[in-house]
This record gives sequence, structure tokens and C-alpha cells, in this order.
Amino acid sequence: MKKYFAIMVAVLFLFGIAGAGLAQQAAPSGKQDAPAKPIDGKKTEKSEKRQAVTPDKKKAAEAPATGEGMAKPDKKEVKKSEKSKKRQAQTPEKKKAAEAPKTGEGMAKPPAAPEKK
Repeated sequence: MKKYFAIMVAVLFLFGIAGAGLAQQAAPSGKQDAPAKPIDGKKTEKSEKRQAVTPDKKKAAEAPATGEGMAKPDKKEVKKSEKSKKRQAQTPEKKKAAEAPKTGEGMAKPPAAPEKK
């Protein structure tokens, strides 16, 4: 059994050394692509047209951002029907249930008393 373990460790060691060597060969050299530079600082007609400030863009820039703490106001008030008012009304049974301590899932059971012999 020790023999097989030693062989397995040796094979893994060889693969580790060979893999590291191959990974270094496959890695690209230290050269990186240079960032794109504009040609003589000139803009093309297409880019000028794309970057031109239109009335729509001007309006969008002046408008406050919607996500900056502004809450959308409610437009209309919700009317409750008679049926829903009855359903949500506080009845003696509901009041009693709300005041009673809740028992059910998730609550720990009290420890059982040990049996005496």
C-alpha cells in the first residue's frame, strides 16, 4: 500500500512540475495593448454627431436623478370596501389571539423532567 502511495505522490509531483512549466510557456509576454489614441486629435463627423448636445440630452442632464432619495408620491388613495373593513375589524376573538402568548413551531420545548426509578 505504501508503494502505491509513493508512486501516486511521485506522479502528482511530476505533473505539478510539468504543468507549471507549460503554464509559463503559454502565458503571454509582458507586452500589453496600448490604449487607443485619437488620430491627430480630430473628431470624425460621426463622433461629433453622437456627442452633440441635443435638447433631449440637455433636458435629461438638468432633471434630478430619480434614485436620489426622492419618493414617488401616491397618486390616489385606496378605498376600502365594506367587506374588507369587516374582515379587518378587531373582534373579541382576534383581540384574545393577539394578546395570548404564541406557541408553535420554532419555540423550544421545556426540558422534560428526568424519570425517577
